[in-house]
Amino acid sequence: MNGILALSRALGDFEYKSNTNLKAKDQAVSALPDVKVVPITADTEFVLLACDGVWDVKESQEGVTFFHNKVYK
Repeated sequence: MNGILALSRALGDFEYKSNTNLKAKDQAVSALPDVKVVPITADTEFVLLACDGVWDVKESQEGVTFFHNKVYK
């Protein structure tokens, strides 16, 4: 976030949430999560949930490959 915050937070950082011309969801930092619904089927091997610290250094497939190699090795 502008080279200052490494991640968005729901609490604090009020200087990024004080634009009175914008709704809460449109502020520079918002507590509203991005949500993606994906059906889990019999073919689903695992769900990989990781913080921005992982996704800052790994692409999605790299994360999946890394996890798969650690668990199924």
